[in-house]
Formats: sequence, structure tokens, C-alpha cells
Amino acid sequence: MGGVDFELMNNELSEKITKFYERDISNIIENSSIYEKEIIDDYNDLIREKWITDLGDINLKVSEFWLQNEEYLKKDFQLKWIIRQRVSNYNLIIDDMDKTIEKINSTYKVVDSISKKMKMDTYFIYWKLNGD
Repeated sequence: MGGVDFELMNNELSEKITKFYERDISNIIENSSIYEKEIIDDYNDLIREKWITDLGDINLKVSEFWLQNEEYLKKDFQLKWIIRQRVSNYNLIIDDMDKTIEKINSTYKVVDSISKKMKMDTYFIYWKLNGD
């Protein structure tokens, strides 16, 4: 995710944070985006291939379209399927985010315990400025 590297004095903590960014959050974003694009493409195909043929000139941005065609839309099984797919995708995202929140809380506990231990330790930190 953008080349973010976490290099901390505690390797276990560095690895947990890196895994969290590179795997967990990245997977949620990537997977949900792929499914969402497919659902939107299906919706656009439905409009282009069916609604325009059946209803003629349509304008989805005005409420009159939705009101005038309410019965037609209620009977459209493809639209219902697309809506179910979108709701299902949102539920998957919510589940993934809940699991991620659990991982964050678990990682926070590890960070907190390491932080408490590190406060009791003494560290000498240095920077190497050249490659020689």
C-alpha cells in the first residue's frame, strides 16, 4: 500500500503492522472493488440492453423516471438480483471490516504490552548516513 514500511525496534511488532497494511486492508479494498465493478457493469448492461429497449429514452437522475416506471421496476428480476448482489457484497465488506477491527484490537494489545516493556528499557539509537 503505497510503499509504507514499518521498521521498528521490535521485529514482531513491525511484522504485525506490515502484515496488517499489506494483506488485510489491501485485500479488503482489492476484493470489494472487483465485485463492486462487476455489479455496476451488470447494472449498466441491464439499462443499456433492456430498459432502453423497453422504456425508450430514460433519465435515471430524475425522480419522475422512477415513479412513472415503478411497476416495471418492481417486476424486473434482473434488477432485484443486482440489488441482492450489491447488498451481499456490502455484507462481505462489513464482515471483513469487523474481522479487521478485531485484528486491530489484538495488535493494539500487543503494541501496548511492548510499549510498556520498552519504557522500562534503555535504548541507544543511531543513524547511518552514508553507505560506506
